[in-house]
Amino acid sequence: MEYWRRVISYAWQSTRKTLRIETGMAITVLVAVQLVIAAVGWFLAKDENLATRFGTVIAPFLLVPCVFVYEFFATPGRLGAEMQSKLATPEKRKADREALAELSERGTLLRKRCTELDGDDLDKEVRVWVDEVFGFLKDRFDKSHATRFLSEAGFLTVDFVHPSMTKHQRDMALWIEHRITRLHEMMDRLS
Repeated sequence: MEYWRRVISYAWQSTRKTLRIETGMAITVLVAVQLVIAAVGWFLAKDENLATRFGTVIAPFLLVPCVFVYEFFATPGRLGAEMQSKLATPEKRKADREALAELSERGTLLRKRCTELDGDDLDKEVRVWVDEVFGFLKDRFDKSHATRFLSEAGFLTVDFVHPSMTKHQRDMALWIEHRITRLHEMMDRLS
């Protein structure tokens, strides 16, 4: 659903840019011009047939929907090209892999600290790390990568057996392990 919202938003922005209606004043002028053209068309139409007159009146108002439909169908290709250009350069992919590796390493260290911390202290450190990774993925790639990072899809629920850990510590360690796995998946895709 997020993808289609993005496509519609991008298509609407492209439509406004194409028609140069990026401000409220420009939209007002466009509508006023369309109303004038429709009124002139109505009065100049010699045919007494109401359908002909209606067609003459409605024609100027089809400009925006027609351009939007064109932009809507052109958008997926543009978004794909935009994403490829974000990932295209080997230097950028390498920099992204290195940043993901650093975040993964910090996650590994945090997972090891689960034996030392518990309760609010553990939750706070995990939240800081997750927020940093989420922000990085959202800024560097897009929200779908950040959402995938938080997803539990595809993971089996297996309990860590560690006698000195509380249930909360084990749950957090497992959750962090899954986030680290997601980062490794993303690094593999950038290879």
